[in-house]
Amino acid sequence: MAGRGEAAARRDLVLHARLLQARGYVVGADGNLSVRVGEQVLITPSRVDYAALRPAGLALLDLDGNGRGNPSSEREVHLAVYRARPDVWAVVHAHPVYACVLAVNREPLPELLDEVGPVLGGEVRVA
Repeated sequence: MAGRGEAAARRDLVLHARLLQARGYVVGADGNLSVRVGEQVLITPSRVDYAALRPAGLALLDLDGNGRGNPSSEREVHLAVYRARPDVWAVVHAHPVYACVLAVNREPLPELLDEVGPVLGGEVRVA
């Protein structure tokens, strides 16, 4: 993603937002996506169904949150990731149905496979 132009990043972000929706990871305008473009961030707008999303409708912000457009209400989470991790080029916040169903139980997800422990550090806590 490094060195990519803004126009290409806009097209790709819309494409991936629509893919998330088509595959059932988000419904309507749930969740949000962003991508770093140099020292700026493109982020999906607040309350816009991904089926209606257009590249020109993405918000463009600097790392302090200043910019243009109607950025997602979760913009501060995305920006905090980019400020803390210069090596991160994209953030996806989705609402997969099965993950949401498990989360409402408010119990940690157990480490079901031995391979998960080293990667996730054990059970997955939910909020």
